[in-house]
Amino acid sequence: MSLTSSALCERVTAFTYVAPQLLKPDVTNFDFFKSSMLTPESYVEVAKSQADLGCRPSECAPYMAIFQTMRNIGRKQNQILENRIDQAALSKALCVFPRLKELTVHFCVPLERKPWLEAYIDHNIDISDGLYTHHVQVVAQALSDRSKWGLDQVDSIHLRGFQIQTGHQYEIPDLMSLSAHLQKLLVGVRSLKMTQSDSAVEVLSQWDLNIDELDMCDMMIDYDTLKRFFAANQPTLHSIGFHNVVVTEVPFEESASQLNVDILSELIGARRGAQGQATTCHCHSRHNGWRIVWEKESLD
Repeated sequence: MSLTSSALCERVTAFTYVAPQLLKPDVTNFDFFKSSMLTPESYVEVAKSQADLGCRPSECAPYMAIFQTMRNIGRKQNQILENRIDQAALSKALCVFPRLKELTVHFCVPLERKPWLEAYIDHNIDISDGLYTHHVQVVAQALSDRSKWGLDQVDSIHLRGFQIQTGHQYEIPDLMSLSAHLQKLLVGVRSLKMTQSDSAVEVLSQWDLNIDELDMCDMMIDYDTLKRFFAANQPTLHSIGFHNVVVTEVPFEESASQLNVDILSELIGARRGAQGQATTCHCHSRHNGWRIVWEKESLD
């Protein structure tokens, strides 16, 4: 019996969609691989390093074996994207869970990651710049398809690992497009959770998301970005939870500081009935965090 036909579907309230890194489509082309992914010179340097560590020549992967492995992974990926297999699978999955309340989108390493390749291939460098936009569009469409079937709106979205890697320079139009797609994904959501998703705060900092609650964990964000984000969401936001959040460029601090009740109070300004309380973090029940809650109203 498959899960989609099981009675368990009626009990599922939370679902995680694993959104893997996408290799550049040209990985299947040998000339591209040789010039942009693993040059023969780089391969020799890695082989020398492995020899210095005591590896025997027979333990060093042949150059063509590395290319063929990457080509096979790339072909499977390209087939999935061209045939929209990921879109169809997620849309179907979200429509079989009528009581779904929270959706986690986990941006992570390639699903077919092979440890022996990691000495030669840097996945952080060779990923497609469009991976976030693609996955966000897929999830947004799946949620839209769910609504078309008359199912209840998902209340909470959890973004995990939304980090634009250093070296991936988005052009302004691309960032605006990503921002718009991400905002569309969050339409109707009341609670937004973010773990290791500094970039999500940056691209959403100008949007009024109409959210009630915000949770942040394991992040590093500059003070002004947070201030813009809170200002944009002031009309509806009335609860902020945080754990292990570092705030940089704080005007009244000499160095980066852990987000605390005092800094957060300065960021959000006066809030009627605001109270800080210790709580557990959304990322792990054993991790202690803090939450500030205030009366739900708009104040100038």
